[in-house]
Amino acid sequence: MNDPDYRFLLKYGPSEEWESKNTELLHGEPGIAVNPDDSYTVKFGPGHWNDLPSFIEGGGVAGPPGPEGPQGPAGATGATGATGPAGATGATGATGAQGPPGADGADGADGEDGTVPTNAMLAFKWNGSTYVASVNAGHYVGPNDPGSVPDGSIWDQTP
Repeated sequence: MNDPDYRFLLKYGPSEEWESKNTELLHGEPGIAVNPDDSYTVKFGPGHWNDLPSFIEGGGVAGPPGPEGPQGPAGATGATGATGPAGATGATGATGAQGPPGADGADGADGEDGTVPTNAMLAFKWNGSTYVASVNAGHYVGPNDPGSVPDGSIWDQTP
């Protein structure tokens, strides 16, 4: 398996020489610079040495990543997961403010004209706190205001 007739020789040299010559590397071609601290800087083409990102070995720190390739196709959509349990019912909100009163309704139609018999009589009797209608009340002719007659009296108004 080990055939000494085949060897790969990579471009390498001191880092000062790489920077001063700014050598162009072809697509995928590696270049190795030996740094003053005996660590190595490795860069890959395409591009000029000073414009390429580096990969440092020998205890060094990796340089910035290379340019990104094109984005691959989107994967298939996964299956929909199971529905979770229903959440708890929230608290009832506060009662809103009362709205303004509505407009007055339209007046009703006038009723039929009636007649008052000439012998009609309205009788009221004082019961100690108010006047109440009394059909069996005696006849007292007094002022038109029942509040001005004496207690226990009967006031009537004949039309």
